[in-house]
Amino acid sequence: FGRARGLVRLMKLWRRTSGVDIPSFAFEILAVEFLANYEHAHQPWWDWLVRDFLAFLYNRADTWIFFPGTGEPYWLGRQWAPAALKALRSADVACSYEQLNYDGLAADQWCAVFGRRVIGS
Repeated sequence: FGRARGLVRLMKLWRRTSGVDIPSFAFEILAVEFLANYEHAHQPWWDWLVRDFLAFLYNRADTWIFFPGTGEPYWLGRQWAPAALKALRSADVACSYEQLNYDGLAADQWCAVFGRRVIGS
């Protein structure tokens, strides 16, 4: 659950930066679901992990999640989807920059996702 915990923390930073209204428990449920099926879950690539989770999240707009144990449903809605798409696009560009070793440009894109305090600039 270490990867899930880290991913949820990052998504909470994104939530704060973007102003979206997704509850923490939704991130927790979705992170576990995502990692259970993610082919690179055990790789050290946090950039890909974040990018691919944002794509996963965006594709879950207007769907239900279910609480483990009780099966109680929760509607995710879609009011947050434009912000998720914007973050996904920035994360995708950041990953491309990182592959080219353009760390400064990648950092600018990650700042667009998580805010400047995360990068430390």
